[in-house]
This record gives sequence, structure tokens and C-alpha cells, in this order.
Amino acid sequence: MTVRKVVTRSGGHSRGLTPSIKNPIASGWESQWEKAFSQFLELCPLVHQFTVQPVREPIVVNGVSTVYVPDVQVKFIDGSCAFFEVKPAVKCRTARIAARLVAIRLRFQETNRRFYLITDEWLSQEPRRTNVTLLMYHRRDFLLDAQERLRLSKIVAAHQPQTVADLVGLVGRDKAWLLFGLSIIGVDLEQPLNDHSAIFPTGGHRHAKFFA
Repeated sequence: MTVRKVVTRSGGHSRGLTPSIKNPIASGWESQWEKAFSQFLELCPLVHQFTVQPVREPIVVNGVSTVYVPDVQVKFIDGSCAFFEVKPAVKCRTARIAARLVAIRLRFQETNRRFYLITDEWLSQEPRRTNVTLLMYHRRDFLLDAQERLRLSKIVAAHQPQTVADLVGLVGRDKAWLLFGLSIIGVDLEQPLNDHSAIFPTGGHRHAKFFA
């Protein structure tokens, strides 16, 4: 459960909601980088569910007690979980933020929990960033009922397409990209997507090992 209201009308920063398949409600974000990370989590096959602004954590920064709220808590399909802070890399190099991050890491180490810092440098890496944006665009309406999903699954199982072009030839471009957007059929997020890209009929999308 979120411990604070994520999307508010105050301030001049970007705010919004990402429609979610993995969560019971849409996921709030308060920056373009938080939005990008929530979209990546939606497509990552290792992620079961995630919660924004999940808990309040007491920390001590330079001898002063304060409270830290992680940006995201992720529950993985293997039952484990981790906490994430999403922040521009340039801010992390300032003395104030660097000291705060030291205190945050210490808090999670002491309580035997995993913590990751996600920066704009990682989120902006191409072609992953473009691929995530494209796939989320094609997911936008969730238009695939159980009967149609079963029909398409039978076609894929019978013909075993190997590339994007193969799948488009079988089910049409709109349905093919909807299958990618819904993560029913996977692609490699770390490689440029085109008609010759390899596809993965099972197991969802692939990406570089990250959640170690």
C-alpha cells in the first residue's frame, strides 16, 4: 500500500499514472524517470507486482534523524522483493544527496533488505528506452479477451514464428504488436526492434541481467 499520495496538483513537476497489468491500480509517478521505470517494471518478466511510495523508513543523515520513503518496492516472481530510488545521476553526486544515499543503503543493509539506485543514465540507455516506450504504446488499450488470446496462442503454437515479421504475417501487425505490448510474446529489450528481430513465444521479454 502506498504510504503517501503520489500524484498531486501542486508544483511544476511532471506527474501522472501508468496503466498497470501487474498492479490492482494504475501506478503513480512524479517525474519522467519514475514513469520510465514503472514502464520497464510493467514489461520485466521477473517482476510480479510493484508499489510506489511503499513504506516510511527512519534514517540518520549526518547525525540527524529523518524519514525516507523509497520510490518503489518490487515483488519478484520468485517471492523476493527489493526497494528502489529513482533519481538523476547528477543529483546523486551532490554532497547532500550522497550523504542521504549512504544512510539509506545502511538502513537497508542493517535490515537485510535489497536496495537499488536507478538513475536517468540507466533508464535512458538505448535501444531499451525506445523499445519500452514503443511496447507500452501498443499495450495502451489492453484489447485482448480470453477467447482471442487462446486463438492467437494456438496459431503461434502451430506455426512457431521466429521473428517479428513471421508473427505479423500470421496474425497481422496490430495483433502482433499488441501481443508484444502485453508481454505475451517477448522480444529482446536490449536490441533494436525491426521486422528481423527474434521473438520469444514464452517467458516474456528479455533484458540484461539487472536485479542481481
